[in-house]
Amino acid sequence: GRYTGSSTSLANRNVPTAFVIYATGQLSGSRTDGCTLSGSVTPRPRGNVYTVSLTYGAGCSESNSGRSSSSTGTAYINPANNQLQSVTLNNSVNDVLLFIGDKQ
Repeated sequence: GRYTGSSTSLANRNVPTAFVIYATGQLSGSRTDGCTLSGSVTPRPRGNVYTVSLTYGAGCSESNSGRSSSSTGTAYINPANNQLQSVTLNNSVNDVLLFIGDKQ
């Protein structure tokens, strides 16, 4: 499904963001600052919890600041309101990306 909301990291401010998660587990995303993201989402054994892997595109302040080109973490989909909440930590362990968005 498609989720729209905002993302925040140490390298950027709060930026409007959209993610699409495909049935295959692939993920694509974009932000209004020109950043594009790609990656994968894998379900965990129980609940609405997922493992997330992200790769930052050339337009992302996270990769341009020299922090890292990718991050991994966890996502949760709240069944009560269809909200996606995700937190990922980058490879060099010096930046975090928080995303909160509603299913469209």
